[in-house]
Amino acid sequence: MSAARILGATLRRTFVRLKTIHADVLLAPHAEFFDLKGKRARLNNPVNPFIVPGELDRLTATMDAEFQRQLALQTAKATKP
Repeated sequence: MSAARILGATLRRTFVRLKTIHADVLLAPHAEFFDLKGKRARLNNPVNPFIVPGELDRLTATMDAEFQRQLALQTAKATKP
C-alpha cells in the first residue's frame, strides 16, 4: 500500500473518531483553528470564551469536507489520461 493510501486511510479513521468525541473546550495546534486571539480578548467577560459546545464538531466537519474535496480533486487529476 502506498504512503498516500495509508495517509488517506489514517485521516478517514481520524475523522470518524473525532466525530465520536464530545468536547466543550477545543484546543488545536494552530491558534486560528479555534480563534485563540478572539477568545483571549474575551477572557474578562463573565462567560468563559473557551467553553464552546459543538466547536470540535464544526471544525471536524470543515476539515473532513476539505479533505474529501481535495481527495476528489487530486484523484481526478491522477486518473486523467
